[in-house]
Amino acid sequence: MKILAGIVLYNPDPQRLVENISAIKEQVDCVAVFDNGGGEAAIACKNEVVVLSEGGKNIGIASALNKLCEYALDNGYDWVLTLDQDSVCPDNIISEYRKHIGDDEKLALLCPRVNDRNIGMEQEENLLDTQYVEFCITSASLVNVDVWQKMGGGSFMDDLFIDLVDFDYCWTVLEHGYKILQVNSVVLYHELGHSRKVKLFGKEEAVFNHPPIRSYYMSRSNVIVGRKHKRLNQCMRWQAKRTLLINLYERNRWAKDKMIIKGLIDGIRYKFK
Repeated sequence: MKILAGIVLYNPDPQRLVENISAIKEQVDCVAVFDNGGGEAAIACKNEVVVLSEGGKNIGIASALNKLCEYALDNGYDWVLTLDQDSVCPDNIISEYRKHIGDDEKLALLCPRVNDRNIGMEQEENLLDTQYVEFCITSASLVNVDVWQKMGGGSFMDDLFIDLVDFDYCWTVLEHGYKILQVNSVVLYHELGHSRKVKLFGKEEAVFNHPPIRSYYMSRSNVIVGRKHKRLNQCMRWQAKRTLLINLYERNRWAKDKMIIKGLIDGIRYKFK
């Protein structure tokens, strides 16, 4: 099986990008980056990777992932390891994933356990070597290119731009009868914004302190993805909890609240521009 590592770039930290590429390039057959902006970093690493772009235009996370999968399909790669620009993979990720490729013809995604640098990782007792899950983040997930093509060849929803791209793809996978396998021997150290743990109604929750524009995309995506997958009530509960956490614990609350309202309205109107 030929494996391509695909990284979406948007104004990356050059040093972290070098670490990212160095950690994965010897584990896969090729590394490709899609430049969504901040092209100097892509140019600097062009001797080590294939650089794809739409003329420097930011086409969003979902569209960039589709472009990477198209490249993989056109060039004979069977799987794409999708990576965030700041995620440094463990050195066992591909060797562990390879143990499970071919075990199940319905396998669409393999994913790691995730340890957020700021809030840690939930500890589970009697953890199995692998387990089927209903959701995984995009970073460090291994995408079956054949399944991606069978689901439409543009299975990452272009209109989302950012936020809930991973939920949408995972739910699409499940709705088509495919599976997501979490490989617990692989642990990805990841960082979601400037996250920290807080208490809400006696339970630990995470706040991320994203800039206000992310509140817009999150609320818009919650409406669109919820409607698409008939999970609107679930997505609106997430949105309500996130809005409450923002207003209790984050800065720039008024600016974020305005963006949330705008996102909800545009989501209802299915407006993207």
